[in-house]
Amino acid sequence: MAANLTPQQEADIKKLQNLAQQLNTLQQNNSQISGSMREAEQAIKEVEGLKEEEEIYRAAGMLMYKTTVGKTREKLNEDLELYKIQSGRYKAQIETIQHEMKTLEEKLTKQLGL
Repeated sequence: MAANLTPQQEADIKKLQNLAQQLNTLQQNNSQISGSMREAEQAIKEVEGLKEEEEIYRAAGMLMYKTTVGKTREKLNEDLELYKIQSGRYKAQIETIQHEMKTLEEKLTKQLGL
């Protein structure tokens, strides 16, 4: 069947494959961000009833350090906002790629008579 394709159709198929790879990567990244958002939300709930000046330990990679609930809550809220922004960007990119893929698939389906 490849012998019957025009150069433009071959290019469109290659572009469709590339878009599918990009979509997969974006979906994976968005899934990771969603997990981080859930973790931040859960941590915020954990410190909900504690006083702002109360001391707690916070993990940073392989280290643990002493800080206050207020500082921790502030950091968690900042992180959560960043995750929401990143997730929104990923979702917008995903929608754009899905639309582009649908358009390209319809074009190829029509051209190839499938």
